[in-house]
Amino acid sequence: MKRLSLALVLVLCAASALAQKLDSFDFHVANVVILQDRRVQSELGITAAQRAKMNVYASKHRERIKSYEQELQAKKEKADPKKVLGFLETLKEGVLKQLSASQLKRLRELTLQNVGLAAVADEVVAKRVGLSASQLSKFRSILTTANKKIFETERSAAKKALAKYEGMHAKTKDEAQKLASQAKADLQAAGRKIAPTLQKLTADRNEKMAAVLTSKQQKAFVALQGKPFVPKS
Repeated sequence: MKRLSLALVLVLCAASALAQKLDSFDFHVANVVILQDRRVQSELGITAAQRAKMNVYASKHRERIKSYEQELQAKKEKADPKKVLGFLETLKEGVLKQLSASQLKRLRELTLQNVGLAAVADEVVAKRVGLSASQLSKFRSILTTANKKIFETERSAAKKALAKYEGMHAKTKDEAQKLASQAKADLQAAGRKIAPTLQKLTADRNEKMAAVLTSKQQKAFVALQGKPFVPKS
């Protein structure tokens, strides 16, 4: 199950009117993106009929995005975040209303497992876990500072790996493909090289965030995650 960035998850977890018909907490947290994973579908017991209906909404979403992109290109304008969010909310509503209450609950649990402790930075999750306003502020500060350092580490490594390609211009299509392939390999090598550093930064971040929570709050978050997800091979 591919791990998602916290920012993307929070965008996709925006509240809407449909939440009134479903468990509002489960609806807020549940992330439709991980439903693309067949292992997640299997865990939830998604039927062929449910999947077919979900695909209809996914297709409509792609059509809206494509149409909007063409509109922006024609007008030479930048995307309106609120409008994009509206597209995502419509997709989420259409997909989640195909789930039963138990399926939605399990999707919420898998979402929290996927995001990890960083999910507590979301105000709704923090409230359910029992964090005070001061705790949430401290938690978010730790997360923001650590993620910035992680991002800078990744960006610096990528910049160094691609430095030798600056100023290069392929004369043929084959040369362009070869350069692209070499650049991709160099980026992957750079990623492997900094992996231990990133793992340490992430571990340190999680340790500091966990320290903000009381033992009771930590147990509350673990309970919200449900039973550990073990993908079936």
